[in-house]
Amino acid sequence: MFIPIGLIARLALDARDGQTEDAMRRAGLDHDRAAHEALVQELWSACTGPAGCLLILGGVDWSACAIDGVPITLPPSAQLAPTGYRENVDVLGPGPHGLLAVCPGRHSITVRSGHRTVTSAHTLFPREALFLKLDAASGAFARYESSDEAAILRRVSTGDLTLLDYSQHVASPRITGMRAVASTVALTACVNELRLVHKYALDNQEAALRQATNGGTHLNGVPIASFEPITTFIGFNVFELAAKEQHTQAWTLLQAGFAVLPDNPTLLAVQGELQLKSGATELGTASLERALVRADGLNLALTSRVRALLGRA
Repeated sequence: MFIPIGLIARLALDARDGQTEDAMRRAGLDHDRAAHEALVQELWSACTGPAGCLLILGGVDWSACAIDGVPITLPPSAQLAPTGYRENVDVLGPGPHGLLAVCPGRHSITVRSGHRTVTSAHTLFPREALFLKLDAASGAFARYESSDEAAILRRVSTGDLTLLDYSQHVASPRITGMRAVASTVALTACVNELRLVHKYALDNQEAALRQATNGGTHLNGVPIASFEPITTFIGFNVFELAAKEQHTQAWTLLQAGFAVLPDNPTLLAVQGELQLKSGATELGTASLERALVRADGLNLALTSRVRALLGRA
């Protein structure tokens, strides 16, 4: 039997009273509050728990710096003269010298260098420390020498360096600005972007990288301990394309993966294996060696495979 829409609406209005409306409103608020609290807890735990990371940034103009899209605002006490690093002042430059309590995941850094704006993305695994310096000449971030990293870490342990609290300067503004998202949501959004790359853009590397870069932005500032959904999607499809002799498309998809997760060890392992199979032994070995440098980002099976490919099983 067909019931006229007007009759349904009138019956619904007759049935609704203030108590029902208030209950629905409370239920909606409770749901929003619970979702918000879950986001806060996920981000807070990732920043302050045992998985928290350290990000050292040397040579940065903090007055023109944004981390994960949040401009860094320094308290007056944080504006220091360049005396923080006693062994070699020029290694780090004026403080602050970086951020502590950084959640694992992908992070974007945007800073002005002269007349240029430098944007760089990096990933951190739980308990990792990343040491970056801004090269004013090239307008790009580079890694410190191992000896410098060790010396800087000693200064961190003795409290000599001024470090900003990521949870205060970045995570909290993202929460209050309603910009924080759950890790599962961010990973799904990123994989969906990569699916579009795989489906439509493998014959156009420029378009593929643009789409992948857009996918990577979903991850910025989101607490992510494992990128497995992304690396599994990339690795499976790259090897499948290579098995079909679609080597150009396989390489394009792999580079799209690196656009999302720069220097990711799982993707480096995939790259190294492809290079070995193509006869580029020196390049393949170098990729596999780089993967082992960040072995915490590899699962046990892949670590064993990389070691086997390097003849170290």
